[in-house]
Amino acid sequence: MAQHISTRTYFLRLAVVAAAYALAAYLGLSLIPTEGSGASLVWPSAAIGIAALYFWGPGMWPAVTLSFFALLLSRDTLPPFAAAAALANTLESLTVVYVLRNIGFSPLLSRLRDSVGLMLSAFIGSFISATVIATAVLLFGDSAMPFNTALWAGIWVGHTVSILTFAPFALRWLARPLFTKTKAELVEGALVFGTLATLTYLIYWTPYGSVGNISLIYIAVLFYIWASLRTGPRGIALALALTGAIAATGVFFGYGPISQATNLASALFSIQVLIGTLSVIFLLFTSITEERKEAVIKLEHHVGQLESALERIRSEDQAKSDFIAILAHELRNPLSPILSGLEILKSQHAGPQDVVRMMGAHVHTIARLL
Repeated sequence: MAQHISTRTYFLRLAVVAAAYALAAYLGLSLIPTEGSGASLVWPSAAIGIAALYFWGPGMWPAVTLSFFALLLSRDTLPPFAAAAALANTLESLTVVYVLRNIGFSPLLSRLRDSVGLMLSAFIGSFISATVIATAVLLFGDSAMPFNTALWAGIWVGHTVSILTFAPFALRWLARPLFTKTKAELVEGALVFGTLATLTYLIYWTPYGSVGNISLIYIAVLFYIWASLRTGPRGIALALALTGAIAATGVFFGYGPISQATNLASALFSIQVLIGTLSVIFLLFTSITEERKEAVIKLEHHVGQLESALERIRSEDQAKSDFIAILAHELRNPLSPILSGLEILKSQHAGPQDVVRMMGAHVHTIARLL
């Protein structure tokens, strides 16, 4: 999270974020299809901006604004439109981070509220950026991106999907970059993610995306489930990021049926919807699974506490029984001669008889109690 830092550290962070954001934005701009609305298929820079502002504070916004503005100017974009687009992307990151912080978001993504909050913030933030960019196109008339409803929808869907695909990876892995795994777990992870990457490559990069009439995407879903159940939020975030990167590049540079489609714009939109749907489903599925695991752990902890309490009660009850037994034994020893003495006094009519009878009644009461 953001904290008080020196000026030197602040500017160093600005430089790192600006470089990373510019590179990611450059890659995103390179994936704008010639046939389509003019919106990029994937926008990984959104995840970088969100992660930077979340962990290092909203003060990182100049890195997002200035780097994207400079990148657009280098591509001969009209300055007013470049400024508006840079502002739109900055507002998107700021909005997402603002929503996340106000809902008590945890980057570990181990609760349902975290996944739902990320989705909500992605919808709101991308809606703002899409609206600002579409309005800028209308006002400044950028010939490279003619205004239409498809442009606004394409930016909204593309940015939303990109946030849901890449932001979980950036947030989860930056929150806890180090982890410890056994050799068996590392082998399992290599198998799961290697197979998933291979299947995704076959689907989007090659014409071998199906076996008979069955698409390999159905097989890939099994490995998403495996990654979700066995590796948790860290693993599913990696799986979604791999899918987004391989699918987006495969559409442009691969030889699969999607990239060869006659209506490429419609195919690209379908891919965005597919990846977004997978992201929503498995983020929710993973967070619900993690909450269930946490509930089971807490339940086992409470059961352990109850068992310890019962054992303590049994021990205390046994101690009480032992004490009563010892007490009864120690009282019974002197009671016998007292009873015998009273019987002798009665038989010999010695002493005041009323006192003897009273003592005998009380001693017999004690004897019955013992």
